[in-house]
Amino acid sequence: KSTAPTALAKFSTQAWHATTCKGLTALQSQERHGPPVVADISHDDKKWIVTAGKDKTLCVYDPSQQQVVATLDTTDKVTCVDLYGSYVAAALTNGTVQVWDIRNHNNNAAPPLAVGTISPDDDDNNKIVSLDLHPNGRHLVVTVAMGRVILIRINTNDDDSSNTSLQVVSVFQPPSTTAYTAGRLHPDGLVHVAATPEGTLQLWDFNSKTLAATFQDGSSTTEIVDVQVSPNGYHIASVHADSTVRVWDMRKQKCLAVLNQKNDNDNNQPQHLSDVTSVTFDPAGKYVAYSGLGGVNVVTVKEWNAIAAALSSSDKKTAWSGVVWTTHNGLVLHGAKQRQVGFFQQEES
Repeated sequence: KSTAPTALAKFSTQAWHATTCKGLTALQSQERHGPPVVADISHDDKKWIVTAGKDKTLCVYDPSQQQVVATLDTTDKVTCVDLYGSYVAAALTNGTVQVWDIRNHNNNAAPPLAVGTISPDDDDNNKIVSLDLHPNGRHLVVTVAMGRVILIRINTNDDDSSNTSLQVVSVFQPPSTTAYTAGRLHPDGLVHVAATPEGTLQLWDFNSKTLAATFQDGSSTTEIVDVQVSPNGYHIASVHADSTVRVWDMRKQKCLAVLNQKNDNDNNQPQHLSDVTSVTFDPAGKYVAYSGLGGVNVVTVKEWNAIAAALSSSDKKTAWSGVVWTTHNGLVLHGAKQRQVGFFQQEES
């Protein structure tokens, strides 16, 4: 059951990164994933959050207990992170992917379970722009800026953890030279959505190993900076460089709505957000929320023409560069220049 966005009026911040190095580079919620598609993998319904800091540290946080449950050191700054089952995975600026198993973690800085250089850091074209742990618990998927989607197997040996490795299984590359700016795995693990600088979405089918579809909204060519798939798999939301947000119908393969459009003839637009760089769905797929300068706007799915809630943070000048939606903890935000994590939550009764 989703909390009505108008109830998320209480704003607060918390800082659980111990160092003084300001800036969080990535944020993800364990709740973004549904139940695992393989019954025998470890999947504790913890609803934890993971943040990555400029201090080259990951913090896995339990909001219900208000405590850090794992602190993980990386060898470089993190570009993207994911948390699923007992695995935490991070992609680094040097093209390396690191994976930890925090099942028996006691908050000591444990070494990663597996490390692999997936995309050598020769230039920005090799940057990993998205990372998803697969719902089968045995793979992960990365999107590389040069125009690659890479499926990777996490090879584990339960009897010998030193035998764990990352193995590239498949590389998906479009027929024409195309860069990728963002990506997201469909909840069923069978389709991957890759975003381009030209404003298109490319859908890769892992079963057929083909580019199954390309979505474009008319003649729009505005670069996409973030993309998310709803938990029920029905919709895709993309954030564009002009701060607009497009919502797409997966089945009908078309754009349903363009959100956060600025009307230059209207000087009184309190609900328009600038510097929008992130979008999320609530866990039930009923709402879309996008973050920007000073807060978050929420729109109800299929009621695209009205803002369901315009939530303002205490500091109107803070650019919230990432947002996730959790069932029990509301909207969680991070800023590239902020040490604190922001929360929009329900007032306690």
